Amino acid sequence: MTRGRRTMRIGDLIDAPVLGSSRLIGGKGGLDRMVASVNMMDSPDIFDFLKPNELLLTTAYAVKDKPEMLLRLIEEMARLGCAGLGIKTKRYFDRMPAGLQEAADRQQLPLLELGLDCSLADAVQQLMGRILQFRTEEMRYALLAHRQLTELVMEGRSLQDLTEAVGRLIGLPVLLLGVEGEPLATSSIGAGGAWPADLMSSERPSSGTGEPLGSSIFRRLRESQGLSSLRPVYFPLDRHGSSWSGVLAAPIHTTQLQGGLLALCRDGSPDEMVYQTLEQAANVASFELLKTLAVRERSRRYKHDFLSDVVDGLIVQEDEIARRGSVYGLQPLQPYVCVVIKKDPPSDLMAGGESSPQRMDRRERDALYEAVKKAARSAGLGGLLFAKQDGLAMIEPCRAGGASGLEPLLGSPLQRAVGQAAEALGAGLSCGIGNPAETLSFLARSFQEAQDAWQSGLLGGKRRFIQFSHVRELPELLRMLPLQERRRFVAETFGALDLAEESEELRRTLRAYYEHHGRIADTAKALFVHRNTVIYRIAKIEQLSGRSLRSPADSLRFRTAFQLEELDKTN
Repeated sequence: MTRGRRTMRIGDLIDAPVLGSSRLIGGKGGLDRMVASVNMMDSPDIFDFLKPNELLLTTAYAVKDKPEMLLRLIEEMARLGCAGLGIKTKRYFDRMPAGLQEAADRQQLPLLELGLDCSLADAVQQLMGRILQFRTEEMRYALLAHRQLTELVMEGRSLQDLTEAVGRLIGLPVLLLGVEGEPLATSSIGAGGAWPADLMSSERPSSGTGEPLGSSIFRRLRESQGLSSLRPVYFPLDRHGSSWSGVLAAPIHTTQLQGGLLALCRDGSPDEMVYQTLEQAANVASFELLKTLAVRERSRRYKHDFLSDVVDGLIVQEDEIARRGSVYGLQPLQPYVCVVIKKDPPSDLMAGGESSPQRMDRRERDALYEAVKKAARSAGLGGLLFAKQDGLAMIEPCRAGGASGLEPLLGSPLQRAVGQAAEALGAGLSCGIGNPAETLSFLARSFQEAQDAWQSGLLGGKRRFIQFSHVRELPELLRMLPLQERRRFVAETFGALDLAEESEELRRTLRAYYEHHGRIADTAKALFVHRNTVIYRIAKIEQLSGRSLRSPADSLRFRTAFQLEELDKTN
């Protein structure tokens, strides 16, 4: 993988008239080195001022007594990625020192022997002017390409038209990829050549991997985004017998990576003009995609607001829900069920009795929405998904009936979808599922049942669960009370008993008394004490607590307090 050529090559400079009778005597293998600047120096500490992509001109005066230093200079320049070295002879050297040409060839660093008719000052000035002129031409070409492509977008032309225009500008086959790496458009035969069919199908047909080339390059492009800016990236192709040497890929960004423009290349990495054009095309495509995303986001917000109002019970008329919901596929005679999908709270909050979903900002919620949407589609779920509070809600078509009919129909696909989304996000997800709504006006009830089911599963200490709605048992209802309120209730009920010296015996007697339905003899038998002892303890309990064990209200209070204590121990 290589980044784009940012400037001209050293081979484009050595034929400049200002160099006069100068000639290339070594390092011909490095003529494609990039040159960004030209410098003239005769300082003894020349090694400290070397720069990458720089052509150095010198008379070698500082090392005229130590010609072996020039060998070290060539090695150091090659290591730093310098463009080349020009030495003016017939001043302090009659000829090039021995071994210098061989070192330049070995390091593939162009070595120029500058003639007496070459003025170093004039050479620096004119060569830098040539470099700046080249870069000016690059900028002019980039602006021209940007203008042409922008005009296409302003005229309302499609992304296919944009792809065709890019192919014509660079003379290469071009492929436009979407956010998932899927092909959106390709250039045709007349626009730089069509994208080859064999490369569209797989990257290496003989390997059996079956991964399309576009998807493979897009994946590598996504992985490379931390390496540099939005500059195109060149990926060599390892394809035996193919005339294509590699793919130049330009990322398309809006708020995140939204796609890519790929160009098939021959003979290695293309020239700077191709890089510039593809980069400008990616910028134009990003503006077009940003506009499309804005329209899509607005439509999605309208849908989410409408569905949110429906499940909140703010829209209750059946005909209004059917009329407005028909745009999104809601059918009046089709039963639906509501599903709530939320991230699991952190373990420390669950251990503390908290039952609120994990707070998410907009970016996190959008990521959750996209992950669940993709996973639900993959699992065969075709319901309406929308953001709701700190999670998502889904309105899924179903058959009429209770939860028993839902579990075989919805349980397995939803389990796969949520598991896939959770793996993609690296977070735990849980679901609550309501009962089927026979009419659209009952969607609010199904949604509330889904909310309650999710809350019930969370209060039960579950994680990564799918909870169907059902009639709540007493422990589930008690778990919905705040932890501090539950503990306060227990303390006020048993407070006086716990202060007594025989508190343990009194508590054990009270529990056994209620377990045996208030029968004194059975209570005494269970405790292995005389019945009079039980009568005494009951009287003591009533005296300390100020409550009658025979009163239905006081009896319910004691029983509830025992139940809450058990829940607290379970938590």
